[in-house]
Amino acid sequence: MRRVREATQFVLYTAAYQSCSQPWAW
Repeated sequence: MRRVREATQFVLYTAAYQSCSQPWAW
């Protein structure tokens, strides 16, 4: 199940990066 955890962290990191690069998307 470690792969699932890594995938989850990757998704969260990607979402945070997009939200920072696109503040208007909030």
